[in-house]
Amino acid sequence: MDASIKLFKALNDETRLQIVLLLTAKAELCVCELTSALQLSQPMVSRHLSILRDNVLAHERKGQWVYYRLSDDLAPWQKQVIELAAEANQDTINTLTSRLEQAAVCC
Repeated sequence: MDASIKLFKALNDETRLQIVLLLTAKAELCVCELTSALQLSQPMVSRHLSILRDNVLAHERKGQWVYYRLSDDLAPWQKQVIELAAEANQDTINTLTSRLEQAAVCC
């Protein structure tokens, strides 16, 4: 499948887009931080992360926690699309980061 189709399919879902937007602001987050910011269950967030992990996100296990970040392997045009989406959705990013800062996270 074409890389552009994969990226746009991954970002087509609101939750997945919010995850990517949040990671543009926070660089790296674990699943429990994402569940707090998105106000969704861990299985739901993990399901979306598994889709994003195929072509947008990288992950790393640190102890019992798995941390996610935007992949270093993104093409320049993919990074630009994500940056433009972040610029256009700053209110959403502010809401998500505010929820994250208010939450008592587990990691």
